[in-house]
Amino acid sequence: MEIKIVCGCGQKYIFSVDPENGQMPAAVNCPACGADGTKEANDILAQIFPESPVEPVVESTEPPPAAEADGPVRIDPPIRLAAAAIAPPPISAPRVIAAPKPASSKPKLAWYEHVWTALPLCLVLFGGAIGGAIGGATWVVNRAVFQKVGQPVLRYLLTGLISAAAVVAWLILASLLVGLLHKR
Repeated sequence: MEIKIVCGCGQKYIFSVDPENGQMPAAVNCPACGADGTKEANDILAQIFPESPVEPVVESTEPPPAAEADGPVRIDPPIRLAAAAIAPPPISAPRVIAAPKPASSKPKLAWYEHVWTALPLCLVLFGGAIGGAIGGATWVVNRAVFQKVGQPVLRYLLTGLISAAAVVAWLILASLLVGLLHKR
């Protein structure tokens, strides 16, 4: 079955699980911040399986391992023992799988990236239809570059060069148009 959780950090994640006694068989953590989402998953399972018997859980009294020279040791998930007899682990352990992000999703642009990519539209102020056409075409190309190029420095370099080429194209077309009008 699939469980969907929204973490306190705002990250939404989904995973498949085979519940045991209406509970999570293993701990689950947020893929973004690492927060424990086991309680939320157990709450969802409790809504789905309202009358499932729940084994009492007792925290282990074993002390944690000693810290190593390079830092403390983190135990994740915490060791828990069921109050009933300790059974050997099952042959095939239950799987908790985080769902991957869809590959087709395009990255959202921040407001300043929209402003940067739309700067060529300022040509409308200086050249009317010529500037509008070149500026609009350049904006479309700049947005595509921002969505497809992963390295931020390369994004700004490429879109800056594309915008500069748009200015040069506007100057050439505007000069040709002015030259044609003055000959008549």
